[in-house]
Amino acid sequence: MAGYNKVVIMGNLVRDPELRWTPQGTAVCDITLAINERKDQPAEFVDVTLWEKVAETVQTFKRKGHEILVEGKLKAEKWDDKETGKPRSKLKVTAVSVTFTGRPSDNDDAQQNVSAPAETPAATIDDDEEVPF
Repeated sequence: MAGYNKVVIMGNLVRDPELRWTPQGTAVCDITLAINERKDQPAEFVDVTLWEKVAETVQTFKRKGHEILVEGKLKAEKWDDKETGKPRSKLKVTAVSVTFTGRPSDNDDAQQNVSAPAETPAATIDDDEEVPF
């Protein structure tokens, strides 16, 4: 049976996005979103990896505290702890698309969509994307 791996989350950036480059010249940016359904509840923190144009666009236009919506896939990371040698694991989201949401003061281009093809961590900006319904 085939599985289905899709995540949609919306939250606020915990810190300013920091862009870095792989040795092959691919832009990558790791961000953390603080997500809470109600203000009186503690936030959940989710790590998200952005690639190529998506990473570059978020780094250019977004800052700590800005709200974004992320669509992506869950990815499990596994490693051995350097101090204890015990196996560790963590779930992260690899972004496929990002939508700028929030207050107009947060975004010069409110509701801008930035997306990547589903199969690769490449990206394009969809300025005039039509809704299929």
